[in-house]
Amino acid sequence: MGNWNELNESLIDLIGKTPVVRIRHLTGEDDAALYVKLESFNPNSNSKDRTAYGIIREAERCGQLKPGGTIFEITSGNTGIGLAAIGAALGYKVVIYMGSHYNKERFDLLRAFGAKVVPFDKDEVDVDQLKEKLIKLQQITPNSLFSNQAANPANPSIHRETTAKEILEQTGGKLDAFVATSGTGGTITGVGERLKEAIPGVTIHLVEPENSRVVEGGEHGDHRIYGISPPKRPEVLNTEILDGIIHISDEDAWQTARDMAQKEGLLVGPSSGAAVWGAIKVARELGKGKTVLALAPDTGERYLSIGLYDEAHYQDDESLAAAELSNLLLL
Repeated sequence: MGNWNELNESLIDLIGKTPVVRIRHLTGEDDAALYVKLESFNPNSNSKDRTAYGIIREAERCGQLKPGGTIFEITSGNTGIGLAAIGAALGYKVVIYMGSHYNKERFDLLRAFGAKVVPFDKDEVDVDQLKEKLIKLQQITPNSLFSNQAANPANPSIHRETTAKEILEQTGGKLDAFVATSGTGGTITGVGERLKEAIPGVTIHLVEPENSRVVEGGEHGDHRIYGISPPKRPEVLNTEILDGIIHISDEDAWQTARDMAQKEGLLVGPSSGAAVWGAIKVARELGKGKTVLALAPDTGERYLSIGLYDEAHYQDDESLAAAELSNLLLL
């Protein structure tokens, strides 16, 4: 996957082989070297292209899904976008159930790929009951798949096979710590398990919202770091590989995403901001001579309308710009 220097036969060939870049302006001189793997270089700008492909490929391998079939999923957006795009490329119908509170960009992207989107009110619909209904729907609908990403072993499997392999190649196996957020748990589980096997002493750190400590057994709480910390601990998440859980506030996650854009030139979303913030903390603790890698799941383009930049600040900038233009025209 990810053969960018060749003629590719389909969208599938573009998944993976995402780049790793060093972060130079958010760390100190005495900190460990910090690198970020940019999953926004996947064809649909997020790591869930891997997840979607892995789940579809396994369903095809088992004979559960054949061309012309239908794929169902409940998602906050990125897995749905991956399923919709890959489903379009492979000839599947895709139906996505998504909370109506999510931002418009996500709904627009899903519909642009031809998916049918079914919004629901998160305060009125029990997600566990909805999952049970989709399992029943799959049972009575020929040639269909409820991808069930948080419980599907194909999710971490594709990250063991691709994401972790790439990280090992890109770092030459010289890595002291890996830091990531967790939504379904597939990425950090697949990558973490493989890195633990290959690199003696490497540590794996998960970042989750400070007021929604689901992974460590706490209560789910409202937060604004989209795509992470679901209401319940995901079935595919392997907590045994974790060496630490780092808690972050919404504002720190969003501000770090802004800093990534304004100080590093990298446009990423708030979950990426959370991973980088956690990785900065780990880099500070490990110190010079060590190497830390964070995984940035998606692009910041999906968050521009909901706070990735400070609108009030830019309104002030626009007023100044108008004055500067007037002065320039007087020359």
